[in-house]
Amino acid sequence: MSSVTINGTAVNDFSTAWGGGSLADGTYYATGEDPRFGEPPAETAPENDRRAVAFPGVDGQGEKDFGFRRRTIWIDLVFVGTLSGASAAKASLLSSLYTNTRYSVVLPDATRQGCKLREAGRARQFSLDGKVVICVPLVFAQLSETN
Repeated sequence: MSSVTINGTAVNDFSTAWGGGSLADGTYYATGEDPRFGEPPAETAPENDRRAVAFPGVDGQGEKDFGFRRRTIWIDLVFVGTLSGASAAKASLLSSLYTNTRYSVVLPDATRQGCKLREAGRARQFSLDGKVVICVPLVFAQLSETN
């Protein structure tokens, strides 16, 4: 079982929600196994500030990468429970992400510091096994390599 940590909040993969055949209440991230719940976490390669450089005595110019600019991270979260419970969990997490300046996002294969929530997509809500499921796509921007 792998997990994602966003601003200190650990989020397990959605396959653990199905554990013993019944849907467990909680907050999970989509693994892409079922498209109804979203795609697995993904990220872009780091972007650098590219500038043209010229050297005296050398014809033409080249490009040089200067420093880290940013990286984009996508995580689809799945909130499971009663309507009030899932809505409260979603509101609480999004509130903490919008108010904090920068924080860490730990993916299954990497830790990214200096992240900020850039966008929370439109939530999808449906019922499954007598529980309410709210799926929210999140887009983070890694603005620096430190918090």
